[in-house]
Amino acid sequence: HVSGVVEGGLRGGVGTGDILSYIDLQAEVKSTAGCSATSLLKRAIGGSRLARNLFSKIPEDQGELQSLVDQSCQGLKVAEDILLKTKWDPSDPSVDPAVRGFVTTAELRAEWQKLRADAVRIESSHAPHILDDYWQTHLTADAMTTTIRGAVGDTFQLLLTVLWLYTREAWLRHILDGLAAALHAVG
Repeated sequence: HVSGVVEGGLRGGVGTGDILSYIDLQAEVKSTAGCSATSLLKRAIGGSRLARNLFSKIPEDQGELQSLVDQSCQGLKVAEDILLKTKWDPSDPSVDPAVRGFVTTAELRAEWQKLRADAVRIESSHAPHILDDYWQTHLTADAMTTTIRGAVGDTFQLLLTVLWLYTREAWLRHILDGLAAALHAVG
């Protein structure tokens, strides 16, 4: 039993599968439901205040690319630091309802990262590297930035590395998804 998880989603909220069930993917394209589904899906992939342009080109200049990688890596470390050091309390009545889902996600992800760090610290003293394979889907910001920096110099490898990290790394994806939803709700 995971604390806070109930049928239908976390803490009684709506889960991703529940949200997708509201979109009629079988509707005729020109119907009202079809237009609504198209609009919702376009908005879901078209960017938000969190990512205004999802179709920017990778800079060809290596110095400019290195600067973007440095900014991104610093941002990952800052995001993890904020995630782990902030006291997230979704039950706090002063939390804006529009961001309560994000706060809930942040609380759960922070607790998981802390449990993970403790497990690695404890097991590393007994059997170094025993959890290395398991934690490939729960990397720290330091591990992610080291991996990203190692791919600089080969644009294709860099893109593959970022995609791999985003699809494998649980805390980052959940935090970004929660933040994007909160920004959409308040904006």
